[in-house]
Amino acid sequence: MNNGDSWSYVSSVWSTDTKLFKPSKNGNYLFMVEARRKGRTTADETAVTTNKVNVNLYGIPVVTVELNDMPSNIYNAGDGIELIATAKDDNGESIDKAYYEFYYQIEGSTKMYLIQKNSDDNTAVFTPMKDDDYKFIVRSRTYLTSAIADTDETEFIDVSLMPEPIDSVELELEEADTPGDPDIYIDTVDLTAQAIKDSADVADGDAEYVFYYKSDTDENWYLLGDGYSTENEVTFTPLESGMYQFIVQARKTGRDEYDAYAISDYVQVTVVEVPTGLMEELEMIVPECLDEIPEELLETPDPSAYTEPTPEPTEEPEPTPEDTPEPTPTVEPEPTPEPTDEEPEPTVEPTPTSDATEEPEPTPEPTGEPEPTETPEPTPKPTPEPTPEPESTPTAEDDAA
Repeated sequence: MNNGDSWSYVSSVWSTDTKLFKPSKNGNYLFMVEARRKGRTTADETAVTTNKVNVNLYGIPVVTVELNDMPSNIYNAGDGIELIATAKDDNGESIDKAYYEFYYQIEGSTKMYLIQKNSDDNTAVFTPMKDDDYKFIVRSRTYLTSAIADTDETEFIDVSLMPEPIDSVELELEEADTPGDPDIYIDTVDLTAQAIKDSADVADGDAEYVFYYKSDTDENWYLLGDGYSTENEVTFTPLESGMYQFIVQARKTGRDEYDAYAISDYVQVTVVEVPTGLMEELEMIVPECLDEIPEELLETPDPSAYTEPTPEPTEEPEPTPEDTPEPTPTVEPEPTPEPTDEEPEPTVEPTPTSDATEEPEPTPEPTGEPEPTETPEPTPKPTPEPTPEPESTPTAEDDAA
């Protein structure tokens, strides 16, 4: 072995084995080997390496370092921004082992803040605590050396923090008019959604919801309502009877994308009273979460599951006493006497007597319990005396006889 000064032995003993060279310092080395036939005392042949071998005990020298581009400028609050640095040699090849040091800087300030101290880890994570403009810097050194070999940095990035996402959302339908499989509702279905964060309900106003629906006879989804809103209740009023399914998407207020979704089973809605008035045009839309929903949850039910509505008989209300008119009594006409040839007997006027019954005094109005009043006996009408017939006077006809 020769490092430019003189030849030195790697091994001074003849052997049939290979040898391992461990340099003690950096340098460019040439290697030579002598060979002889076994049993001989002098070398028969000698070979020397044509190229010097560069030995660097501290690693491959770093020439450049590169910092990854930022994938986005919008991050969830509490999420970290990952920084990745790559050191390269003079041929532009990546170096497996080098030293890295990461910093950040806020626009308007010249001060650099340490993210991760000098180490052989080429990744670092920065977690911003507020919205601001940030620049990220990396310094690289050759392994086991202290001199900075190269530096790279990003442009200032306007980092915006979004609220932490919710964990899940629950969708509840009101109690069915006829529970079963499927549940049956009459005319309307009331839906209620509730966002969940850390196993607790998210307070009103801190989450936004959007509802969708579809029928089993239409593969399209339609928007139910006006889009994202903090209102977590909505009423579905279809125009025709059928089987319907519902989806709700929820997100933390202030976020741009949905965080969680929930989907209902198909339910039957029987329309008894068709809604009237101006109907808004249906807005066909594809829920963002549709690709994440398992296919078995989207399968349409068997048509035989739908039950045709049976109209209920209408019961007429029973009449009340006030509504029932009293019957009018029928007065039968007095019979008209038949005419006769006989002359009517003269009517004799009854002669008033002193025994005539006086009219009873008026009875005072009762106070409290009415006292029984005696009914006066009727006074018998006087019977007229018969009028004596006049005596007959003899006539000439009687004398002749």
